[in-house]
Amino acid sequence: MMRGSVITDIFADMWAAVIEKYPDRFLIASDKVGHWTDYPHENEKYYMLLDKLKPETAEKLCKKNALSLIKKWKD
Repeated sequence: MMRGSVITDIFADMWAAVIEKYPDRFLIASDKVGHWTDYPHENEKYYMLLDKLKPETAEKLCKKNALSLIKKWKD
């Protein structure tokens, strides 16, 4: 039987492969509103995935793709 962390790692590998193939089509966001005490922990769940990505892809996921959407919406 596989442990949860092994299964999670396998899914992170699978998602990382898809995201690397299409790096402009994904972003990471949180819908945390008004409950800021556990906000840092809320984002830690993405670390395993982000660690598997190229730095430039991780930056797109965390920042650049969202900014691109905002810019397109404003134009």
